[in-house]
Amino acid sequence: VEETARYETLNKFLESDYVLICLDPTYQGVELPTHLKDHPVVTLKISRFFVKELKMNRERIEASLLFHGTYMPCTIPLEAIWEASTPDGSVAYWVERMPKDILASLQARNISKESKPAKTRPFH
Repeated sequence: VEETARYETLNKFLESDYVLICLDPTYQGVELPTHLKDHPVVTLKISRFFVKELKMNRERIEASLLFHGTYMPCTIPLEAIWEASTPDGSVAYWVERMPKDILASLQARNISKESKPAKTRPFH
């Protein structure tokens, strides 16, 4: 059920010009350029409007993305994605995949927002 919801959310977001996805590069099945594998968090910009084709099914996204002027094949299991956002401000989180330090920061901001709503901005 959760995988279906993630797929449907991403599919809807991909109707936008682009989607920024945050993912865990160490998740099994993630295939990225070597220079990104050592990062604890990777954010990628994906779009169905890019020059190279993007394929998505209920398990993964496959796309050739441009890195430093070179297209590189990437495979991203949907379960590796913990956040997605669109240019219009739509955001989706999947906290079960979110890195613990980022989850703690998000929770702290939500607590701050509740205790001092006039002095905080929404977390995006």
